[in-house]
Order: sequence, then C-alpha cells, then structure tokens
Amino acid sequence: MNAPPSLIRYDTSPRSDLVRFFRVFRLAGRDLFEQMFVLGLTNIAAMLLLGAWTALPQLLPLAAFAPPLLAGLWSAAARVARAEETSFHDVWEGAQDHFARSWLLAAVSVVVYGVVWMNITFYTQENVPLPFEAGPWVVTLLLTFWLLAGIFWTLYWSYILAWLTFEEPHLWPALKGAAWLLISHGPFTILLAVLIALFFVLNTFVHGLLLFITWAVLACFTTRSVQVLLHGIPQELPPEVLERILEQQR
Repeated sequence: MNAPPSLIRYDTSPRSDLVRFFRVFRLAGRDLFEQMFVLGLTNIAAMLLLGAWTALPQLLPLAAFAPPLLAGLWSAAARVARAEETSFHDVWEGAQDHFARSWLLAAVSVVVYGVVWMNITFYTQENVPLPFEAGPWVVTLLLTFWLLAGIFWTLYWSYILAWLTFEEPHLWPALKGAAWLLISHGPFTILLAVLIALFFVLNTFVHGLLLFITWAVLACFTTRSVQVLLHGIPQELPPEVLERILEQQR
C-alpha cells in the first residue's frame, strides 16, 4: 500500500462511520465545486460517448472510449483529493494509464447491469410468473434485492476506480481493497448507497443532471471515501509548511 501523499497531513484519530461520511460529503462537495470545469466537462464528454450511438447507431464505436474517459475522470478526482492541480491533460493521462483495466471493468459491469435489468423488468410485470406459491411481498422483496444489487455494484466499481487512481494502479489489490472497504465500513457504505440512490432518483426529476455531473459526483465521493477510510481525515497544511515542502521537492 502506498504512503499517503506528502502534501497532506492526516488526522488518524478514531472516528465513527457517521463522522467520516459527513466529512467525505463536505470534502467531495468542495472538490466538485472547485473543479467543476474539468470534472463537469469530462462528465459530459463521457456521457456523449456513451449515448450518442442511440441517436446515430453508426457512432457506436465511439462508446469504446467512454470507459477510459471515466477512468480519466476518477484520476482527476484523485489529484484533487491529493491537493494537486488538475487539468484535462491529467484526464487524458489517466485514460491512457487505465485503458485496459477500465475496459475490463466496463465489460463485467455490462454483464452485471444486464442481469440486474432483466430481473427488475421481470419483477415489475403486472403478473409475475413465479415457480412457487407466494404472496405479493415476495415479489417486492425480490425486486428490492435486485435494485440494491445494482446500487451496490455501482458503489463497488466506483471504489475500484478510486483505489486504482488514488492508491495503486493494480487491479487485483483494487478488487480486494474495494470489497474490504465496502464490507468493513457497513454504516458508511449504507449511507453512501442511500445518497447515491437519492441522487439517481433526483435525475428522474431534474433533466440533464445525469449528463452534467453524475459521474463527477461518484468520482469525488468514492475517491474521498477511499482516502478517508484508508488514511484518515486530510488536514490542510499551514501555508508556510506547504511552501517548505514544495521547496524541498524542487
């Protein structure tokens, strides 16, 4: 596991998951606000690559560039979390560095989301043909399970990208690390899942929200989550200390 970035001091004193969650909420919101230009435009570009082919089927090959671009978005969010300057050049470098890994993750996600979507479609029928006698509550329970499965898979692959871009660029440690964070911090995971679910519900009422900031929000929240859960709460260094560190690095 890599050492925490040298430009950040971390408060590692014990904190509850509730305290960590609200600190992540504040930090991620600040990141999104301060870097909206880079993160927002990258989000729009990724969504256009993902959705342009629905209007013009001949543009389908462009969708191949969406997963690496999302990895570049997470890379930019990781730089922001490290208190580093970020730009579109960093997005481009992140997309190149994680091209194969992001595509592998995207391919698995297509399969998982396909299974989730088929089950949700099946259990939202007017008359669900179950192979056994059961009351309506069973259908509701099964539908809820698959909705939660979709939400938690979204959290999982977002954590994987956050680990890859913030912690270390190796897929197997990222898979294990992301799973460990989700399982070992249950209250934090539940709160974040509820927040993400509410955000996607909000997308159904505020048209264009998904296009402009949804993936940027996920990138900021999950990157800050990995940072806080692994290293502690980042503390801003006094200007004179920061200048001394930068001078030493030069």
